[in-house]
Amino acid sequence: MVLIPLPEEVELHKKSANLKLILSRIPDEISDRKTFLETINETVNTIKKLLNAVSEVSQCILSLQGKQGLEHRNKNFLKHDKTFSDMLKEYFQEGQANAVFLSATCLIHQTNLIMFTVKDKCE
Repeated sequence: MVLIPLPEEVELHKKSANLKLILSRIPDEISDRKTFLETINETVNTIKKLLNAVSEVSQCILSLQGKQGLEHRNKNFLKHDKTFSDMLKEYFQEGQANAVFLSATCLIHQTNLIMFTVKDKCE
């Protein structure tokens, strides 16, 4: 039996793929300040869109356990988003690019965990 994803799930998938693509560009763009600043701005906007999409999907999940699971993943994502922001601040003060790369990788992982949770809870 093939399940057709809800439109909210499709939109979340697009937003998560877009965020992961943007974050994956960071190592190539960090040395060009202007491009890197544009990428950071794009990241911030995409994160906002992703969080809105997570909220939309959450409304479609019927089980309390499913909603709680997605809420937990969302909170973890927000913690890693804060860490990413802190690492960016440190980078501009001290120039530690590896911390930014690691933090971006963690955000990609958290995005994947959200998608796994949605897939699990919406089936």
